[in-house]
Amino acid sequence: MSELSVTPYSVECEDSSIGLPHPTWTFAKYDSFVVILFKVERSNPEESDFTLPSPMQNLVAITDKCEVGWIVTQPSDIPAQRESRYHRKLWKLGDRLITKAGREPSRLHEIALSNGEIVQTWEDNEFGIAGELIELDGRIGQIKLMQDVYILVTPESLHGFDIEGTRLWQKPRDYKLRELDEPRPKNGKKWILAQDHGDEDEQYVWAMKRMGGRHQQRYSYKIDPRTGKFIEAQLGPSAWLET
Repeated sequence: MSELSVTPYSVECEDSSIGLPHPTWTFAKYDSFVVILFKVERSNPEESDFTLPSPMQNLVAITDKCEVGWIVTQPSDIPAQRESRYHRKLWKLGDRLITKAGREPSRLHEIALSNGEIVQTWEDNEFGIAGELIELDGRIGQIKLMQDVYILVTPESLHGFDIEGTRLWQKPRDYKLRELDEPRPKNGKKWILAQDHGDEDEQYVWAMKRMGGRHQQRYSYKIDPRTGKFIEAQLGPSAWLET
């Protein structure tokens, strides 16, 4: 893959560059292109090399030749709105691209990497794996794919599914935190996936507990994707580790 460098208003390729119409919100790199999610509320103060057909189509693939590969299709049942980005989250899951809409209905979409077509749409508490429709206990806030395990976060639980759609484990949001005086953090009411430690092949979860005023206690654990177990404590009681 040719190295692609994404800046707020441009993509730099080996021998060329392309000006972007809006600042980048986030992006995901694949083998020969990068998919960029734009903040359409703001425009490039300098000259850009293309425009979006609609603020609802704020997801674009730029190739390693610094050309527009595709612009995501317009959601079929959502009319064009005022200047507000429609796709607000994206997840690179192996060779899959999943986005989440910011406007109601705040649904999830799977995007075809070949042409930017929306090929699957799910409600915000649903996800598709290997043709199986997975229904969860709340709206999906995060998705990771690690060691062939999909880890999904809802306000209620952490969930682990294999690549065939079989449930491997589930952890409630107050797991172990129920042992504290306040069983659920007042801010950070759920476990959140983050890679604050280790490398990209390691997954951590964390939650916050307010101790009074601005004082907070953070609990952070390395998680085993296959079992959902806490196997290493970065911050928090070592008694919570599971063998």
